[in-house]
Amino acid sequence: MKQIREKNIVRKRRYAFRIALLYPSTYQASLSSLGFQTLYYYLNSYKEVYAERVIDFGQEIPISIETGTSLKKFDVILATSTYELDYPTIAFILNKAGINPLRKKRRIEDPTIIVGGPSPTASPEPLSDIADAVFRGKGEALVPSLIASLHSSQTKKELIDALASVKGIWIPETNETKKISIIEDLDKAFHPIAQIQSENVEPIWGKALLVEPSRGCNRGCSFCMEASITKPRRERRIETIEKIIDDGTFVNEVNKVAFYTLSFFDSLQGKKLLEMIIDKKLNASVPSIRADALDEEKIVLMKRVGQKTVTIAPETPVFRLQKTITKFIPEEKILEVARLVSIQKMNIKLYYMFGLPGETIEDLEKIVVQVKKIRDIIKNRSKIRVSINPFIPKPYTMLWKEKMEDLKSLKKKTKYLKEKLSLLGRVEVYPAKIAWLQYKINRMGKESTTLILDLMRKKIRLAMSYRVKEELKGGLEAYG
Repeated sequence: MKQIREKNIVRKRRYAFRIALLYPSTYQASLSSLGFQTLYYYLNSYKEVYAERVIDFGQEIPISIETGTSLKKFDVILATSTYELDYPTIAFILNKAGINPLRKKRRIEDPTIIVGGPSPTASPEPLSDIADAVFRGKGEALVPSLIASLHSSQTKKELIDALASVKGIWIPETNETKKISIIEDLDKAFHPIAQIQSENVEPIWGKALLVEPSRGCNRGCSFCMEASITKPRRERRIETIEKIIDDGTFVNEVNKVAFYTLSFFDSLQGKKLLEMIIDKKLNASVPSIRADALDEEKIVLMKRVGQKTVTIAPETPVFRLQKTITKFIPEEKILEVARLVSIQKMNIKLYYMFGLPGETIEDLEKIVVQVKKIRDIIKNRSKIRVSINPFIPKPYTMLWKEKMEDLKSLKKKTKYLKEKLSLLGRVEVYPAKIAWLQYKINRMGKESTTLILDLMRKKIRLAMSYRVKEELKGGLEAYG
């Protein structure tokens, strides 16, 4: 295992149940995952439970970070999945640990395998042959039921039977449809104060206290899976958030707060939080923001808390396509944000989608034209980053029934956009193959096991930062 030094790790000598938290991406990404940190500390808040992290560092046998225990020696393995291509990695790690990835081929003494996260919440069927159970909803909503089921069960079968009665837990064997479990009062939900802080590995977004001020989004964009599975929008009280920040920055010895939310400025709370950060002489970062929620005052506040880049997602400048995705951002607003960013001498990052239903080559040209207008305002090419992403019909969204554009066409459009946009700023490309595989896994549903295991054998490893860590190597044509 790679030598790492950490603060705030949990050590226990006495416990009744051992749970492995399996993270199917990089260690660096795990440090920036608030969901993973929340599960770690919430599970460990139960004195009878010892939750340890397992991340594949390339060692021969996957072992926990805390005690070096082999993955197969745990009672339960709870794997988190951000998107569909985590499934082959989960299967790959299980296989390395000597645990058969296929549920029906596992031994009675093997751990119970539970998978949760955004992608299985939206569509658990692709995990039918792999998981013993699937969490549909945020983990902290289901942890109490998991602990209660562990207490009431003597065998794996009894545990699965107990979990089968819980709202939000899907059991492949029964195939009974389960609604997504949510926490209605976010203000009372568990939020970790102490968080894993690595002393020698920099998290993706830098060392910071991860804070979730709100959850869900009421905007109703028809392509957004995350908003669909977390609605409605709920907020923590400003007093609750302030206590999390005060206690968390002290315990973690950091002077920066990273806010995790889908719509930071969709209420007055966002502005008040940044003013609070300034008063406390801290730094902060906020995620992508809708351009129509921004104004000069908010951008100035973002700069004052140390943010260097304003990230917005125009998606498409074409009104016809905006109607399809139900996200309407007038170009005038995009250009106004660019002007305000330029005045503050900040950077701008833009997210665009291509391959939308009914899209034409002229629609792609309008993306280039819009970015050129932004470049003419910003003037400095190095201050502009453009991320181009293929449209992926995602389950649990209004556009799920749409057909994804074929791979050959998406590659052609990728090449066109990259060549044109590279003249105007730095371009990040989400690979068409990666997008296409996500679509195929969901479309195939219960029949996707063969594809997942094929990808497992080819050791496809993908990072959460949308960057491929190892090249895809064939194995795609058979599923075209």
